[in-house]
Amino acid sequence: MIIDYSKFGFLPYQIAWLEDRSQIKICEKSRRVGMSLCRPSRM
Repeated sequence: MIIDYSKFGFLPYQIAWLEDRSQIKICEKSRRVGMSLCRPSRM
């Protein structure tokens, strides 16, 4: 199933994170980048 994350208001880098199906992902997190919102939406 393909989900169009852009209609939910995600930014391009958040969509790339959501579509990455790697078992382990590492990112440098800073404030106000939307990672806290992006991460749980994939579950």
